[in-house]
Amino acid sequence: MIFVENAKEGDKSKGGRPQRQVDWEQVNKLCLIQCTQQEIADILRCHVQTLESAAQRDHSISFTEYYKIHCAQGKASLRRQMFKSAMKGNPAMQIWLSKNYLGMKENWNLPDNIAPIMLAYKPTNQELPPQNDSQVIDIPAEERTHDATKEGEESSKPEYQDGNESG
Repeated sequence: MIFVENAKEGDKSKGGRPQRQVDWEQVNKLCLIQCTQQEIADILRCHVQTLESAAQRDHSISFTEYYKIHCAQGKASLRRQMFKSAMKGNPAMQIWLSKNYLGMKENWNLPDNIAPIMLAYKPTNQELPPQNDSQVIDIPAEERTHDATKEGEESSKPEYQDGNESG
């Protein structure tokens, strides 16, 4: 009670640690580049709870709300740059945006009624070096066709001159 008696009227002496002032401009920049709340606290050398208290004191909202608002601005800025890049003709960005915003996808599944095509090509002696000429296999025309098989049926594999199926 000694302190109360010695205190002058209107003098509000608070005990404890002084309030930490936060550089909100720096926090905004860190939010724009999508730093996490913990990363922002680490960069400012304080605890996330300190940021929470400062946001309540300085902006009357929680730090989580403040963070979401400013991170959204960073996402919008990034999206704007991505669209600019795509509109300038960047094919990688055009593909990425079409997949993510338009729901497009690459379809590598062939319909069941389409079978792979077997190609047979015998290069001329002029096209091959002499050491590779012995590796060319002549496939008769009747064996070059490939019938589409239904699922579960055995496919007919052409026999090669040496009797092996693998070539």
